[in-house]
Amino acid sequence: MGFDRVAKRWVPGISRESQLQQVYPEDVFRHLLALERTRSERSGRPFALLLVDLKPDARGSSALLHPLVARKIFAGLEQCLRETDYMGWYRAEAVVGAVLTELPDGPDVVAPNNVAARANHVLSQNLPSRVANRIRLRLHLHGALQAASAYHHTRGQG
Repeated sequence: MGFDRVAKRWVPGISRESQLQQVYPEDVFRHLLALERTRSERSGRPFALLLVDLKPDARGSSALLHPLVARKIFAGLEQCLRETDYMGWYRAEAVVGAVLTELPDGPDVVAPNNVAARANHVLSQNLPSRVANRIRLRLHLHGALQAASAYHHTRGQG
């Protein structure tokens, strides 16, 4: 039996461990993201979207994520997210997304910036250096936090 985060209930046949590591496919993730935007607009409670992808390498090769690299990225992000946050494919096989829901009101962007910085650290530790050096994290703030400056980190830059 597993917990369905969308339906907010336990689902028979899915282990709790696999549900806690839920990675939504692009269409479901984007649908949930649209619902989060609507919820945020209606409630006035901000949220953040953290995007993780790879810069093209020196040869300009595609930045598609190898399945093993993607698995490590999702596992690393899971260490940084709260139970109410969720993750999935923002753009299939290329960009991983994580939604940080129900952030505190006000101009304080410490919480989402801390999550982004922690994700950067965890991913740098968990990925081979040739991959970690290409990681790019972008934090997009929505709602009341939107006016605040967002976290953007590309490894090797500040």
